[in-house]
Amino acid sequence: MISRVAGLAINASSGVFMTPVAKDLGVGIGQLSLYLSVSSIATLVWLPIAGTLFNKYSVKKIVLLGVFLQSIAFIALGFMSSVWA
Repeated sequence: MISRVAGLAINASSGVFMTPVAKDLGVGIGQLSLYLSVSSIATLVWLPIAGTLFNKYSVKKIVLLGVFLQSIAFIALGFMSSVWA
């Protein structure tokens, strides 16, 4: 329950950051929104695969792998200089 509320809060608050991020990257909000839409579609495709992995392997191992991969993604975002480069 808490994770659902936290996930909803993170997704709902992303709009607050769109204007400054778009300005820093030199793109319009439409371009940034398109990128976020592609990201959401990728998540939609990935979720059934993740569910199968959760049923097959230890939840702790899958979560640790996810945290590691997400950390790498956030670090990579720090080096991002444009949306599509």
